[in-house]
Amino acid sequence: MSAQIFHNCKAKTNALELSFLRARPCCLFRTPGRPQINPKLGVDHVLESFKHYTDEKVEKGCIKCIKQENNGVRSKRNYLDTLLKDGEYDFYYDFQLSNLCNLACKMCSPNFSSRLVKPFEFYKQKGYDDDNGMVSPILPNKWDWEIVDKIFEDINKRTKDKKIVIELKGGEPTMQPEFKDFFDKFENVQNVRLDIITNLQRLPDYFLENISKFEEINVGVSLEGTEETYEYVRTLGDWKTFKSNLETLAKETRSFTNKIGLHFHPKIISYGLSNVQDLLDFMDYGESLGFIGAGDTSIAEIIWTPHHSCPLYLPKDYVETVVSRISHKRDGKLKKLLLGSNSYTEKQMQNTLKFIELTDEFNKKDFWQTPTGKELKNYL
Repeated sequence: MSAQIFHNCKAKTNALELSFLRARPCCLFRTPGRPQINPKLGVDHVLESFKHYTDEKVEKGCIKCIKQENNGVRSKRNYLDTLLKDGEYDFYYDFQLSNLCNLACKMCSPNFSSRLVKPFEFYKQKGYDDDNGMVSPILPNKWDWEIVDKIFEDINKRTKDKKIVIELKGGEPTMQPEFKDFFDKFENVQNVRLDIITNLQRLPDYFLENISKFEEINVGVSLEGTEETYEYVRTLGDWKTFKSNLETLAKETRSFTNKIGLHFHPKIISYGLSNVQDLLDFMDYGESLGFIGAGDTSIAEIIWTPHHSCPLYLPKDYVETVVSRISHKRDGKLKKLLLGSNSYTEKQMQNTLKFIELTDEFNKKDFWQTPTGKELKNYL
């Protein structure tokens, strides 16, 4: 099953992801063991290497897409097939070049945030084995320009007569000093769609200036809740700063003449389930500012791993109570997923409670004073 899916997936032939100084077909493809594919050898070498993946490797690599599709959720494979199916775009590049970040989000890991290196060391000292289990031994907090320049050889060659999509995420791109120079690497911006994921805690002037130059730009804004839920989940984040930058981004981009899309990238998380209605209402507010409305598929995006952040492992009677009061024009898939795929176990709940204890101790926070904490404690 997995092998067939991979061999029919655009990730095999028309995509690559760069992270941790290696290349792989997409950001979800699991690549345990060595050797990893060296992107310094160029895109042609990378794509040729994908062709030689064994069925055994694919079975391990594609497991997350399989799980998501079995639960009726859009997978990365679905996304790539939709993006590249009609031939408008020839190739998809996914860049995660540094873990340098300004936040320490509950569902994240040192792979994607430099701010989580010390917390994870603390959890380990306390005997907590995080069920993420995928922390990379290589955590670059600077861009490797040799890799970037090599991949740009392909980008600039390909965009002479074809359109491509580049997705850039972090860490947090606006925190990374190399990000400003990244924009100068493009020779054919008229054939580039640039998708940037940001936590919007920063909105530098150079960012607004440069994104106006591309043929098409999509800015994805990540969030899991509002106000105190936002600040609990996104440790070190400030809700007022986020909201102000969101309003400024919407205002400043209204005068852009290129094709620009402002998108929310919501994730439903265990620590914010009681705040879901407020999250949906806030995204409606964003839509009034010019953001593209989040569809029912986007709203149904949940945190799958680590398990302590996954809402499917919360007590079913608590989930049923929350779901009963969610009311939104696009909430159908989310309600169906939360109710139909509940996987609560006492063992996992204890693991989640242990993580809450440790993360609160390290960050001097109190989950039980958040909207979700106040309600959830009545079901334990």
